[in-house]
Amino acid sequence: MFCLSLCALTLWQNGSLPVLPGYAKKKFTKGLLGPGKEEKIMLCAFSKLDKEKIETIKSAEKKMGKTLLAFSCHDVAAATLTEEELDVIRKTERELDIVLVAVKA
Repeated sequence: MFCLSLCALTLWQNGSLPVLPGYAKKKFTKGLLGPGKEEKIMLCAFSKLDKEKIETIKSAEKKMGKTLLAFSCHDVAAATLTEEELDVIRKTERELDIVLVAVKA
């Protein structure tokens, strides 16, 4: 298992496919992109915080004089994609100016 931060996704040179750490040198089944076996990845995004947690973080920021960002992480299984599915994701990413990661439901 490895950690995947949305902020740290790298892109293939020929498109917007996120490259998971360690996957750049892996060989994939022809016509499919993604992990060859079920592998869990840790996907992190900004945390949804209640008022109490925000105050605790603000207190820590004040003590240190630094800005803190809060992330929550979840274990997910990466989905295997066909070229056609990848094209749909790329089009949607360009349209919305976001990064999408396909996971198994």
